[in-house]
Amino acid sequence: MSETQTPATLNPADKPLDKMTVKELRELASTQFPQIKGISSLNKGPLIEAIQEAMGGAAPAKAEAPKAAAPKKAAKKAEAPAAKAKPVRLPAFAASECTATSATGKAKAEIKFLRSLLADTSDNATRAAARKQMKRLKKRSRRMGAETPAAAASEE
Repeated sequence: MSETQTPATLNPADKPLDKMTVKELRELASTQFPQIKGISSLNKGPLIEAIQEAMGGAAPAKAEAPKAAAPKKAAKKAEAPAAKAKPVRLPAFAASECTATSATGKAKAEIKFLRSLLADTSDNATRAAARKQMKRLKKRSRRMGAETPAAAASEE
């Protein structure tokens, strides 16, 4: 009965594989090609290749279309490292002038400093570096808070 409910996904002749969604491809692979393993973890390209392999290598023209797009992606990836070559240096946080006495308090004060930096700058690279540093500080302060006995007592 399920075959009559979703005929487009069960018959590969109705729709070319490269025009199907990943959900349709996974359903097709699970119903018609049980020999394909790891269907749920495959992306569209590898899933199409696995289905074509299970079909006996049918539709080689469709396999060429993703390969034609691959050099463009490789060219973009080759350009990207050149653009990311310059590291971003954030302004230094004056930890010696911070009034907080605990390590968690100093981390929170540095997060406030980085938030003000985010508000003042429009440079995307600087903003990304500041967000990354804030993420590290938040993680560290949560870890420090969980390790203290006072925090464990307040949770109970």
